[in-house]
Amino acid sequence: MNSTQDLVDLQLGIYIQVACLSLLVYDTLLNIDRELNYIWRSRWSLVKCLYLWARYAAVLDTAFAVTKHFVLGVSPTGCARMIFFDNVFAALGIAFAEVILMIRTYALYKKSRKILVFFILMWICLVVTNVWPVLQWARSKALAADTSLPSPLPSCDSTESSSNIVLVVYISLLCMETVIVLLTVWKGLKLFWNGSFQPRRYSDLVTTFYLDGMFWYLGMLVILVVNVFLQTTAQQPAIRSIANTPMGVLHSVFACRLVIHVRHVAVEEREFGCLVRKAI
Repeated sequence: MNSTQDLVDLQLGIYIQVACLSLLVYDTLLNIDRELNYIWRSRWSLVKCLYLWARYAAVLDTAFAVTKHFVLGVSPTGCARMIFFDNVFAALGIAFAEVILMIRTYALYKKSRKILVFFILMWICLVVTNVWPVLQWARSKALAADTSLPSPLPSCDSTESSSNIVLVVYISLLCMETVIVLLTVWKGLKLFWNGSFQPRRYSDLVTTFYLDGMFWYLGMLVILVVNVFLQTTAQQPAIRSIANTPMGVLHSVFACRLVIHVRHVAVEEREFGCLVRKAI
């Protein structure tokens, strides 16, 4: 870290991470009542475990990413270990958040065994494909931190890593999410072609499944395109990875909202149905 521009870029990164942490805390507090009703009071399941991981692992990881900038007296080796842990932990959060999106689409296909096998194989391929790039990229940032010059900022971070291997992660994520959203669209089109699409028969629950999935994809598409653009065009190393924290945070926010929203709509429909039956 040897230039004024590096310090400015690093400071910008800190501001973005603080903003992301604020967003996570705000979203958690905003939905705390629904979370208590639909998550904590529900029975334990895979979705519940994934939700809690996506919600609170993201908060811890982002808080750690912010805190490491202000830890004083850390050796270059200790700083490198912190950076390596931060990047690998964030990647795990994204990988598990993707499972929530797969489960949602799996439900749309009425728990088809073929879809289940396909998703399991696709997720395994995603993890296997990205393990080496994520580890190499995290090591490159950690090595840069270990060998970089002391900074006048109280920051445990690196602005020197310029590895483009992380592009493999961005592109594979984009491909997988595109496949999932295409399966969602295909299911809707298939219902339409078969003459099964009758809007009056479709509940808010089904509509929520489709709309929430599309919003997820559009949000992830934007942040992934931004990441690819910065990684391939930005001249300053710190700017290339400046959108990584927002990507992990958005995965957490969207994944948790998918779960809470669909459960909220399901409960509302059930309660409304009971009221109608009693009135009749």
